[in-house]
Amino acid sequence: MYKDHLSDYKHWDQKIHAKEWILMAKNMGRHLSIDETMYCGRLYTFVSNKDARGGHGTIIAIIAGVKAETVLRWLLEIPEEERRGVLDVSMDFSDSMKLIAKTAFPCAKISLDRFHVFQDLNKYFMKAFAEVRDKVLVAIKHEKAAFERKVEQLARNRKRYRAKHPKHYRGKKRGCKSKWRKKDFKPSTMKNGESKMDFLRRSFYTLRTCPDKWSDEQWERMNILFEEFPELKEAFDLKEEFRKLYWSKRDKEELKDKMPAPEERNAFKETVGENLHAWYGHVKKSKSPGMKTFMRTIKEREEDLLNYYETFVTNASAESLNSGIKGFRAELHGISNLPFFFYRVCKIYG
Repeated sequence: MYKDHLSDYKHWDQKIHAKEWILMAKNMGRHLSIDETMYCGRLYTFVSNKDARGGHGTIIAIIAGVKAETVLRWLLEIPEEERRGVLDVSMDFSDSMKLIAKTAFPCAKISLDRFHVFQDLNKYFMKAFAEVRDKVLVAIKHEKAAFERKVEQLARNRKRYRAKHPKHYRGKKRGCKSKWRKKDFKPSTMKNGESKMDFLRRSFYTLRTCPDKWSDEQWERMNILFEEFPELKEAFDLKEEFRKLYWSKRDKEELKDKMPAPEERNAFKETVGENLHAWYGHVKKSKSPGMKTFMRTIKEREEDLLNYYETFVTNASAESLNSGIKGFRAELHGISNLPFFFYRVCKIYG
């Protein structure tokens, strides 16, 4: 009833091409976000206006695909004067999104989203954790093989002894009793008595948590872990060093409720840039391949990363928009008609 009679869906000016692109240039603002999400098996690029704060006027464009030439074909339909008025665009590490933003909004500063930066950092740190876990698995495998060889050797020794001596002596069997055959294999343990694999498994969450939030018990566990695996401590220290130098407004009590002056922002950017180059030196001296890969990723997008201290914007608004649309989709129990679904989304956020 809503689709066919109560709504103006039949006369919607975007209905014919809604599956491929939707453009609402009237919602253009000075602070934008670019993100991607999947609907009905296809990736769609969403360009949104931060100034609308997740309400009416948020969606600027919904375009099928993530290739730069496909998205730019429709974004360039927006008048050039409005596109040049954009001050900043936030995004993740996508190279195609960077090309889209550079071409469509030539005067805007590109800012990498802090959430995606730390997500990438944790991913590469967890590679170091996975390497340690794999080494422990190999060591346990060798321990078990050595244990089984020892059991077999003792069994052969007993058999050889009994073959050389009478089977009974004063009513008792000759030879030592089998002490190893009935024992189960027990892998080597950490200082607190837990096996290494169990200890690593229980330390996974703690390693992903900020040390400022660790309890005394967690500190004790981490000290044992780092003493046993120094390579993991090295990667963790580099991760924490980067986290501290790449601070946000939330981390500074004096900046929580105000926007710094341009001079302050330039000073912040220079200081963080210097600390970042010092961090590069520490990573180069380390033996952590995961952190070195992350360093190369950051070097490629260093300017975009440091632009955060000029704009202090993140991609949270785009993630919030995606979350809201997915919640709306869940209320509808899925999508049966994609153009009509986008029509309803545009009524809410367009």
